[in-house]
Amino acid sequence: MLGTALAVLAITAVGASAAQAATEGPFYKVAGVRLAAAETKNVSGKGAGYQYGPGLGIVVSCTHTEIAKGSKFLGSSGANASGSEQTIASSGCTVQNLPGCRVEGEKVTLNPLKGTLGFANASRTGKLLELFKPVTGKILASIQFTGTRAGEECSVSKLNLEGSTIADVGTYTSPVEVGTEKQASIGALVFPTTKVKALWTESAGKLTEVKAKLEDSGVVASMSGESQLEAEGLPEWGVFTK
Repeated sequence: MLGTALAVLAITAVGASAAQAATEGPFYKVAGVRLAAAETKNVSGKGAGYQYGPGLGIVVSCTHTEIAKGSKFLGSSGANASGSEQTIASSGCTVQNLPGCRVEGEKVTLNPLKGTLGFANASRTGKLLELFKPVTGKILASIQFTGTRAGEECSVSKLNLEGSTIADVGTYTSPVEVGTEKQASIGALVFPTTKVKALWTESAGKLTEVKAKLEDSGVVASMSGESQLEAEGLPEWGVFTK
C-alpha cells in the first residue's frame, strides 16, 4: 500500500510539473472562453485617485478616471500573450507644489496605449501583469499647465510622461496569480504606487523579459491608480494561463 501511495504521489508530481510547463499566455477569457487571435472585446471602466508625476515633487492628482470608448481586449492563440488597447482619461486634476498653476481643463488624457500581458518572473509564477506603452511614439501623456505663479506665468508649462509602465491585473478585490486565476463581471487594473520594473511576456513559446521605464525629461516619473473594468454586455472575464 505504501508503494502504491508513493507511486500515486509520483504520478501527481509529474502531472503538476507537466501542467506548469504547459502554461501559456497569459491570455483573456470572456464568458469562460479564450479570446482567440484576431478576436477583440470592447471594454469600459472607471476609477479614482490616479496620480501622475516626476520625481521632483510635482504631482498631478485626479479624482475620476474613465477607460475611454474604443478600448478593447485583444485575443491570442497558443503560447502567445494576449493584450489590450486602452485610452485612459482622468478628470478633476490638480497640480501639487506649483502654487497658482492649474492643470489645463483639469484633465489628463493618455495617448492610446497598447497593453501586453505577462508573468511576474521567468518561472511563470506569481502575479499576472500588463505592460503599457504608447501605440505610437514614446509619450504616454503630455500634461499641460496654465495660470500664474506669484504674479508670473506658471513656471512649468507641461509634463511629458514618456516610456512604459506596468499594472497588476485581477479581480475587483485582489490581483490574480498563476494557479489562482478567476473571472468576474468586474475586474481591476491597478498601477501600484511601488513600481513594477519588469515582466516576462511570451511569444511563440519563448519568454522575454521586458523592462518598464517612465520618465519626464530624463527624470524618473510615476503613474498610479486603479480602474474597474467590465467587458461589453457584462460577461464574466479574466486573465488565465491555461
